[in-house]
Amino acid sequence: MGKVSAPRSLLIAANGFLAACVLVLVSFGVYGVTIRDVSPIWSNTILAISATLAAAFLSAFRLRASRRINLSLVVFTVAASLLLSNAWFSVERAPDRVDIAQSMGLEFDPRSIFDVVEDLRREGHNAYPALSPSLLRNDPKAEILPLGGVSRVSTVFCNESGQYVVFEADRFGFNNAPEAYGPADGRILIVGDSFAQGYCVERADSVAGNLRKEGYEALSIGMNGNGPLTELASLVEYGSVLRPKLVLWFYFHDNDLQDLMQELKHPMLRNYLQPGFRQELVDRQDAIDSFWEAYLEDAERQQDEAEESPDSWPTRLAGYGRKLHNWITLLHLRRKIGLTRFQLGMGQAELVQFEQVIGRARDLTASWGGKLIFVFLPSWMDFASQVRPRRDRVLTTIRKLGIPIIDFESVMRKSGDSMGLFPMRIYGHYTSEGYALLTRQILEEAVIPGLRQSAN
Repeated sequence: MGKVSAPRSLLIAANGFLAACVLVLVSFGVYGVTIRDVSPIWSNTILAISATLAAAFLSAFRLRASRRINLSLVVFTVAASLLLSNAWFSVERAPDRVDIAQSMGLEFDPRSIFDVVEDLRREGHNAYPALSPSLLRNDPKAEILPLGGVSRVSTVFCNESGQYVVFEADRFGFNNAPEAYGPADGRILIVGDSFAQGYCVERADSVAGNLRKEGYEALSIGMNGNGPLTELASLVEYGSVLRPKLVLWFYFHDNDLQDLMQELKHPMLRNYLQPGFRQELVDRQDAIDSFWEAYLEDAERQQDEAEESPDSWPTRLAGYGRKLHNWITLLHLRRKIGLTRFQLGMGQAELVQFEQVIGRARDLTASWGGKLIFVFLPSWMDFASQVRPRRDRVLTTIRKLGIPIIDFESVMRKSGDSMGLFPMRIYGHYTSEGYALLTRQILEEAVIPGLRQSAN
C-alpha cells in the first residue's frame, strides 16, 4: 500500500499555526529587549524562552507533513490548556472581607473611603481621604511634590478589620500626635510605607504608638505607597530637620522594589539621589495643603465626567489591549506559580540602584550622628507558599552596606501562627498584635541606650 499523505487543509492549518507561534514569540523577544534596562533578569528570561521556542518551531517546518500536523495539535492542546487555566485564575474571586467578617460574626463597615469622608463632613468634620505621594508618580511636571498629606485634618485611613480608622493628621500631614514634635534628644524616626504609617490600626497600636507607650520619643513619616526613593526623599526633607538618633527604615518585601523602579522615572524624585537637593517642604505646608485640595477637586471633577460620559474609543481600545496582553502572556497563571517579573527577582542594575538609595540614607543619617537600621517586613504572600527569591539578595545588599538588620519574617515564623497576624488571615497589613510583636523585636534589637524618655 502507498503512504497516505496528510490532508492539504490540515497541513495548511498546521503551517499557519506554527508561523503564528513564531510571530508571537518574536514579539515577546522584542518586548524582552525593551525592558532590558529596567529588569535584566526578566528580560533575559523572556529572551531565552522566546528564542528557544521560536527556533524549535522554525525547525519543525523541516519535519514530514504528518509529524508537523501532530506537533501542531500537541502545541495547540498545551496552549489551549494554559490559556484556559489563565482564564480560570483571572476570574478567581479574591476573599471578600465583608463575607469573612459575617462568617466570623463581626460587623464590617461596607462604605467606601469617600463615603466616610462625606459622612464626616456632613457631621462638621474637616475630613479628607488618606493621600499619598505615590498618586503623583505619573505627574513629573508638578512644581511641588508633597511627601506628607493635608495637615491638621481628620484623615480617613482604611478598613481591614471591620471599622474605618480615622486619625487627626499632624502639622505635616503624617500620622503622629502633636506632642510627638516636642523637644527630644533621643528621637526615633520611622521611615517607610503604609506599615510605617500604621495601616490599618489605631495610632496608639502602630509601631510609633507602641514605642511612645514604652517611653520613647518616636514618630513616623511613613506614607501609604511609598517606595525606597520616596522614603529617602522624606528622610532628606524631614529627617534632616528632626535629626533623630535612630532611623528605622521599614522595607516591605512585597512591593518596595517594584515601587523603586517606578520612582526612578520621576525626575524630581531622582534629584534626591544628589546631595544638597531639597524642596524645603517643612516650610511649605500651606502650599502642600493647597496642592492636595486642588488635586482632590480635580479628581472629583474627572470622576463626575467619567460617570456622565462613556469611555472614548481610544480609552476602550487601550483597555482591550491590556487585557489581550495579559491573556496572551498568561499573567494570572504566572502570578499563581511565581513567574512574574517581580517574583523572579532583581537584576544587577536594579540592585545597584537599590543599594545607592539605601547607602545615601545611611550616610545622611550618619551626617547628624544618627544610626540607621533596616527592618525587613514580610507580606502575607511570604507565608502563602509564594515564590519570593529577592529576600536573600536584598539582605545581602544591606549587609554589604554595613547596616544592621531586623528580620521580622523570622520572628513571625516563630510565632506559631503567622497568618493570624494579618486581619481575617488574608492579604493585608498587620493586626495590632502584629505591630506589637514587631515593636517588641525592635525594643530587643534596635533601641540604643539613652533614647528612652519618661513614659507618656
